[in-house]
Amino acid sequence: MRVLVTGGTGFVGRAVARELTRNNHDVTVLTRRQAGEPPAGTVVRGDPTRADIVDQLIGQSDFEGICHLAGLTGIRESLSQPTMYFDVNVGIAVNILKAVRSRYARTGRPARIVFASTRAVYAKAKDELVAETYPAIPASPYGVTKRAVEQLLEFESGLAAIGAISLRCFNVSGADRGIVDHQPRLIPKLIGAIRGTLPPIRLDSPRNRRDFVHVLDVGRAFVAALERSQPGQYRVYNIGSGQGISIGHVVRLLEEVSGRPVPQLAVPEESRRDDNAEDPDAGIADISLARRGLGWKPERTIENLIRDAWHFSAAASGEPLRSGQ
Repeated sequence: MRVLVTGGTGFVGRAVARELTRNNHDVTVLTRRQAGEPPAGTVVRGDPTRADIVDQLIGQSDFEGICHLAGLTGIRESLSQPTMYFDVNVGIAVNILKAVRSRYARTGRPARIVFASTRAVYAKAKDELVAETYPAIPASPYGVTKRAVEQLLEFESGLAAIGAISLRCFNVSGADRGIVDHQPRLIPKLIGAIRGTLPPIRLDSPRNRRDFVHVLDVGRAFVAALERSQPGQYRVYNIGSGQGISIGHVVRLLEEVSGRPVPQLAVPEESRRDDNAEDPDAGIADISLARRGLGWKPERTIENLIRDAWHFSAAASGEPLRSGQ
């Protein structure tokens, strides 16, 4: 299958492009930038926020599938830049769908679309299992834009030009060769604190649990969704580990793997919080629907994830590893 991957030079996008290639799909990556090791597939430089570029690329191609991962991803940043998030995240999706519909009108060729959504579309969750039926009430502009694209895909799927699947990914982490997370998320911040490239971390809620899923397992989920998508249909699946891991346990695992303590700021006992309602990344994915509908389940454990995150981030920085790492 010929597949276009938007955002294919990003953390998750690289894993998706690589997994598609491993499964013998012909991959083209659309990106505004070239960062680090080239991603799998053919790279096309272009700004997906420009409708003319997207229309030309899709209109002149025979892409059967599109894995759409391009966009802005910062929950906190979106609170201060909501207009920018709507302009980019919703705008790119509109450009893609216009181009697909225009091509369909000329050729009759539909497209399969797999969209990188997020657990941030859900209402804030405590330490509980979150199924796809959980209320979709986003608490941030970032989550609202992702939910808006989901709804747009659902409406468009009823018009025959596309079939679409949204994958609501939980806390994606881990790493692999050439696939390292540099975003200010929990595990990269812990690794940065160990190395001294980031300040010591303050853990107000060490007993809070999150669902961490390995980036390579997410790549597998995109391939499964693409291969099962059908024109005229729209579906949504949670992609996570299905297990809640406490932040404190993540810290301990990382200390064991690195052989170093995680520098932490002291937190007065009265300031410690253990209410996952205050944690925008809380909630545990109910992945039973993905198991049934996609034939997908995670293959890697939290121990694999932490080991890979440390090992490959160290390799990317040129830092020598201890014996046994």
